[in-house]
Amino acid sequence: MNEPALSVEALAAWQQTVLGASAPKTAAALLTGAREIRIPAGGHVYRVEGDAPRILAVVVDGLMRVYATSSQGRQATVRYLSTGQFYGLIGILAPRLVGQRGELAIQALTEGRVLLLSPNAFLATVDRDPRLSHLVYQELVASLLDAYDLLAANVFLPVRRRVGRHLLDMAVREDHGLVVHASQQNVADAIGSVREVVSRAMLQLRDEGLIARIDDGYEILDAAALHRVISAGDVT
Repeated sequence: MNEPALSVEALAAWQQTVLGASAPKTAAALLTGAREIRIPAGGHVYRVEGDAPRILAVVVDGLMRVYATSSQGRQATVRYLSTGQFYGLIGILAPRLVGQRGELAIQALTEGRVLLLSPNAFLATVDRDPRLSHLVYQELVASLLDAYDLLAANVFLPVRRRVGRHLLDMAVREDHGLVVHASQQNVADAIGSVREVVSRAMLQLRDEGLIARIDDGYEILDAAALHRVISAGDVT
């Protein structure tokens, strides 16, 4: 039985990955068994809970977040994923280590698609072609640096700037402007804060004319000014 053809967008996203430069025969082997799925905004691509199966995914379009959940139910975003970015390499290369880390999840912040690859096909191809190891290492380093950058922002930046950064990260272009479909609790979860603190920061941004409340989230009224807020030189 023939495998379903991948969309043009999925193939373009694959080309953006570090493995997209591999030879056509190698790429075909890596993509054996791959399939696309669409995730609604707020939906989950994956949760690691107990003995959940491993996945290897490439974001085709949309914005996703990887987050951890504490035993008290608090959430903290550890990485954002957009077109052409991998998730799951560590999980398939060191599944025992990932299983010891507690619950992880990938949530779609906007509607999007992901390309799910076969972990078995991927590992078998890498085993046959040691030259791929260098590219895999590059991807692992890139994901680690992304996580470091987000951690540094969430640790050192004041809440107001963390909120502004997250709003810009989540914003989608709609007919009437840039819109963020998220509640104050969603934002608090994403930056590792609490709703009351985030509420004060968002009220300040609203009073300054940078954002406005809408039915299911916020509209960014002045993206350039909001970017200046999060790019300020101080960290207090």
